[in-house]
Amino acid sequence: PGRNQYGSYPLENLGADLIEKDKSTYNVPGNQVNKVLQTMILVIGDRFTRKVWAWALPSKETPDVLIGFRKLMPQIVRGVVFTEKDQTKRTLHKPKQMTTDSATWATSREFAAYMDELGIAHRLKNSSSRQELQNNSILNSAIKKIKEILQERRGNDLAWLPYLAASIAEYNRAKHGGAGMMGTKPN
Repeated sequence: PGRNQYGSYPLENLGADLIEKDKSTYNVPGNQVNKVLQTMILVIGDRFTRKVWAWALPSKETPDVLIGFRKLMPQIVRGVVFTEKDQTKRTLHKPKQMTTDSATWATSREFAAYMDELGIAHRLKNSSSRQELQNNSILNSAIKKIKEILQERRGNDLAWLPYLAASIAEYNRAKHGGAGMMGTKPN
């Protein structure tokens, strides 16, 4: 179990979820992209390093979420690394698994086809699986912290979108990267 709960290398186990901003989103120019109000944030997190990536979305409908994945996955895969012991073998590691909740977009045929296209196994959150519960709690914790950072940066501004990239960068700079249970680092 130990190290496998985090994966054996960065980007092996990813998780994805949405932050709903629609309840606090004001239809102001700062919350729009090409004059379309953005109401959601797609967050994808790496279980091993705890790094996250995010993309603003106009809705949680499958086509919009897939656009977000298509924007983020090239950035994530560009971060694919060779593990230290594999440097001489030059074995490229890529994402193996994506864990999501059972939202409509995540259970759609379109999303399943996209994961198949990338060669990534899709897993739904499963409360009976310890590994998946831990995966979910890491992503949920990241989302909670991102919301706090975003609100702090936003202050009284009605727009949240202008602060999203800086909030994600701040989260990724924090000292949590790669920290395992009780402050240990995964092997």
